[in-house]
Amino acid sequence: MVKAIVGRGIAFGTIAEIVTHGFGIQEEQSTIEEKVQTILAANAGLVGLLPAARIRVSGSWQNLTVPYIVHGPQGVQELRTNEGLPRQNMWDPYKIDIVSSSYSSGRNVSEAVITALSGVHNSVHGFWQTLRHFREDETNVEHFIVEFLLAE
Repeated sequence: MVKAIVGRGIAFGTIAEIVTHGFGIQEEQSTIEEKVQTILAANAGLVGLLPAARIRVSGSWQNLTVPYIVHGPQGVQELRTNEGLPRQNMWDPYKIDIVSSSYSSGRNVSEAVITALSGVHNSVHGFWQTLRHFREDETNVEHFIVEFLLAE
């Protein structure tokens, strides 16, 4: 939890930074991972297939209960527009790993992720690119990889 003094009040946020935009106006900025986490965890179709607690940002997670999702950016390109206009970040690819105990379960979760993240969501624009699948015989799980181009 981040706490910052903003004007005459106090702003709180999670893993966020407080950015000043002149004239004393301040707003809280979220990372792309936080934005995607919010979109995925709020999607009723996806949360109906697995609890929101099983949707995680990239990290060194161990012993997660299947099915689960781990997501995070793999690359970013900053696009600058005309002078005075805000910059735009293109996250390409933004990788979402889905691990499940069966092909059908993993495929259903993958399709729900594609539905949840495709299109425009406030400041995040999602463009689905690829869906790949492979079986991990050593751990007896199905692994799906969904890649998006995200713009913010």
